Amino acid sequence: MKTLEQALPVTRVSLSRDTVAEDRPHILLVDDEPHVLSALTRVLRRHFRVTSASGGREGLSYMQTETFAAIVSDMRMPEMDGATFLSRAKDLDPQAIRLMLTGEADLGAAASAVNQGEIFRFLRKPCTPDVVEAELNAAVERHRSQSAERVLLEQTLSGSVKVLTDVLALVCPVAFSRAVRVKRTATHLAGRIAGTERWQVELAAMLSQLGAITVSPETLERAYRGEVLDVREEQAMNEMSHVTDQLVANIPRLEPVREILRLVERRADWSEPLRHAPRSESVAAGAKIIRVALAYDVLESAGNSPAACVAVLRGRLGTYDEQVLDALQAVVQPKADEAMVREMPLIEVRVGMIFTRDVQSANGLVLIGRGQEVTPSVMQRIRNYWAHLPLKQPPLMQMQRTA
Repeated sequence: MKTLEQALPVTRVSLSRDTVAEDRPHILLVDDEPHVLSALTRVLRRHFRVTSASGGREGLSYMQTETFAAIVSDMRMPEMDGATFLSRAKDLDPQAIRLMLTGEADLGAAASAVNQGEIFRFLRKPCTPDVVEAELNAAVERHRSQSAERVLLEQTLSGSVKVLTDVLALVCPVAFSRAVRVKRTATHLAGRIAGTERWQVELAAMLSQLGAITVSPETLERAYRGEVLDVREEQAMNEMSHVTDQLVANIPRLEPVREILRLVERRADWSEPLRHAPRSESVAAGAKIIRVALAYDVLESAGNSPAACVAVLRGRLGTYDEQVLDALQAVVQPKADEAMVREMPLIEVRVGMIFTRDVQSANGLVLIGRGQEVTPSVMQRIRNYWAHLPLKQPPLMQMQRTA
C-alpha cells in the first residue's frame, strides 16, 4: 500500500512491451494438440501472459518455478489426463483457479475432477477462443478476489495475535520470550518444508504459550528447562494447553492454527507422538514443525549446544519427523561468537539486539526473557519502567552481524 507521499507525485513513464506483459494475468494452457494450443495462445496473449504446455508433466514442471492466476487443461491427454493434472496442480498451487476443456465423451470421467481438482469451470468442446477468454476473465477476477481476501485475513489475524502476545509480554515475559524463540526456529523450518503455510506456523508458535498466564513463573521456568515437575506443577502445565485452546477458539478463521496446536502434545518428556490425523497437509506440516521447535527450545534452554539438541531429538526414534529434523540441523547455528555478545547497561541496548539471557530484577523477577529481540515497544518499556531498576546482573546482548 502506498503512502500519501508516494501517491502524490505524478511521473510519466513509458512502458516497454515486456513491462506491460508482466502486468497481465499469468495463465497456463495445457493441451496435447499443438494446433489448439497455438490458436488459444494467439488469441489470449492480447490480454494475458500465456505459458503453454503440451501435457500434464510439462505443465507441472512450469508450476515448480512459476505462479499462475488460472490454469486451463484439456481432459483427454496421453500419460496424464486432465483430472489427474489439475489435482496435482491444486497441491502445487491451491490459489490458481482451474478450468477444464472436455468433450462430450469425457463428461463422465471429468465429473471426478470436481472433487480431485476443485474445478472452477468446465468448457465443452468445441469451444471458441472468445468463450475461453471470457471464462478466463472470470477466473482471474476470482483469483484477485481470493488473493485480496487472503491478505486481509492474514493481516487481521496477525493483528489479533499481536494484541494477545503483547499482553502476554507484559503479564508473563518468560512465556513470551519462549514463544519468540519458538517462532524464530519454526519460521526457519517452515521455509524448508514443502506444503507449509508459513503464516499458520508463525501464528501457532506465538500463540502456543498463551495458556502460560495461568501458571506460576517458577513452574514455567522449570518446565521450559525440561526439569522434573511435581504432580501439582504437571497438572498446571497440562491445563495450560486447554487454556490456550479456549483463547484461540475465540478468534474467527483461526481453525488451522488451532488444529496445529491441538496436534502438539506439550509434555515435559516430549515422548508422545502425534495422535490425531490432521485434515490438511499444511496443518500436518505445521504441527510437526512446532513440535520440533518446542522440543528444541527445552533442550537448548537447559544449556545444550545446538548440535547436542539435534542429536537428542534424533535419538527419540519415531517421535519427530525426520525431514523436519534435517531442516533443523541445517538452520540452527552454534552460539554467537564472543565478539558478538556484550554485557551492557539496560539503558544502552538498541533496537535489533537480542537478549541472550533473562533480564531479572534484583529480587529475581524476570523483566525480559532470553531470546527476545529489542523492538520499539520494548525500548519504550525500558525507558518507562526498567532502565533505572536494580538488576540481578547486566543484560547480555547479541548484536546483529554486519556484512
